Amino acid sequence: MNASNGNMAEYTVERKATGKYLKYKIACLALYAAIVLGYLCTTVALSTYGVWVAVVIIPFVPLFIMLLRHYVWNRYVNVEYKYEIISAYINFYEVYGKQRENKIYERLISEFDLIAPMTDEFRDKYENADIVRDFRGSADSPDAYFMMAMEEDGKKSVVFFEAAEKTLKALKYYNSQNLVATRQTTR
Repeated sequence: MNASNGNMAEYTVERKATGKYLKYKIACLALYAAIVLGYLCTTVALSTYGVWVAVVIIPFVPLFIMLLRHYVWNRYVNVEYKYEIISAYINFYEVYGKQRENKIYERLISEFDLIAPMTDEFRDKYENADIVRDFRGSADSPDAYFMMAMEEDGKKSVVFFEAAEKTLKALKYYNSQNLVATRQTTR
């Protein structure tokens, strides 16, 4: 597709540390502090051999913390959601630590029955969904929209996301009859 026609969009949002994600962040920071404290306590406890223990273990402490950061921090704390609209499809990715992205959802935009802002007016449409996918940075985002569709097995599916102006234009191009864009986004 030609990128200059304006019918594509890409947007990335960082998941905010709220709720269970805040607990993950606190637990990771506590784990890092416990490792350093454990290292210092081991060195003091083995006072006779403390210098040798410190010399032998010191290269492994930063290495261990770097491994924990890579496998724990980037997986549970430093997560972003990215979506792109290309060729009438919307693709959602989960990006771990700005390094690895994993496509977790893809759908043809014209298959959505309703695309609307998350306001009280549409609350009954998205609250009782059977399948919920949330790709917002936080639950109280002012630019939050939802897309509703019926799955093949008859279940109602809802996707929450944050919409930018360019996104709304692309969604309007591919599914204008089901888009309700009642306000301008802040992005």
